[in-house]
Amino acid sequence: MQEKMRDFVMGYIVFRHPETGSLIGNSTWTGGKTTPPNIVGSETYQYYSGRWNFTMSYPVVPNPRYNISVKYYSSWLAYYTDIEWHGSWQNWYVNETEYHVESEGP
Repeated sequence: MQEKMRDFVMGYIVFRHPETGSLIGNSTWTGGKTTPPNIVGSETYQYYSGRWNFTMSYPVVPNPRYNISVKYYSSWLAYYTDIEWHGSWQNWYVNETEYHVESEGP
């Protein structure tokens, strides 16, 4: 389920911010659950694809709200692009709370 939500949110980001489409491309993701074994009551998952970092955390309750952070970092000599997206997911509804792009280059 977490992978489906990740893909849904990434699709949402591309839809709302088309400039990210070429950066996402056909991403192959790695990662998964990162919750330490002694933590009870919440879960955290992290996924990575190229320069993308996708993190979701949520309380272990019926129908939780998933808090999501997506970051993209790219740099090559004097050029860079940083993207940060924050929001939540619940019942296949995405709520974007922050989107920030910082870029420098010719």
